Amino acid sequence: MNTLLKIIFIFILIYYFFRLFGKYIFPWLLKRFMKNAQKNYKQNVENNYANKKNAGDVNIDHIPKTKEKKDDNDFGEYVDFEDIDK
Repeated sequence: MNTLLKIIFIFILIYYFFRLFGKYIFPWLLKRFMKNAQKNYKQNVENNYANKKNAGDVNIDHIPKTKEKKDDNDFGEYVDFEDIDK
C-alpha cells in the first residue's frame, strides 16, 4: 500500500510539473528563442544593407600587370571589304 501511494504521488508531481512547464516555462523559453532569432535576423539585414552596392558602381579589386606590347608591324595587312549590291 505504501509503494502504491508513492507511485500515485510521483504521477501527481509529474502531472503538475508538466502543467507548470507548459504554462510558464515553455512560453518563457519560446519568447527568449524568438527574441534571439529576431536579433540575429536584424543583424543580418543590417549587414546586407551596409554591404549593398548601388547599380552602376564600379569596383576594381585587381589590376593586372601590364605586358610588353607586341610589334604591330608583323601582324598582317588591313583588308577593307565592301558590300556588293545585287
